[in-house]
Amino acid sequence: MSVWVYMNAAQYQDAILLHNGRSSSNGVGLVVRSSPHNRLAVLYPPSTVVASTYSVPLQTWVYLSAVSSSGLDWQLFENGRLVDTVVMPKSAVPPAEKFSAGAGCFGERAYWS
Repeated sequence: MSVWVYMNAAQYQDAILLHNGRSSSNGVGLVVRSSPHNRLAVLYPPSTVVASTYSVPLQTWVYLSAVSSSGLDWQLFENGRLVDTVVMPKSAVPPAEKFSAGAGCFGERAYWS
């Protein structure tokens, strides 16, 4: 998964950057956690979220990517540079029905299919 992100200010709630599947029940997502401090995280719905040590910078365009070959270990990249690896405690439920980008508190722009 990859996405361009520009954050104007710190997030006051978690925000989905990208999610393949229904964010309440299946698939995998890339999110920004409001606490602690805009940390990039991987989401396996409905409630498994593992935050990285990487904080998304404010007022700077960054190209963020998440790559996994096993479904458990996720490598997180900023502008092509590895910034962290997170390990999920279980495999994701295969995605079904939806894809979303920019859902949450990123303001006016969002897309759901």
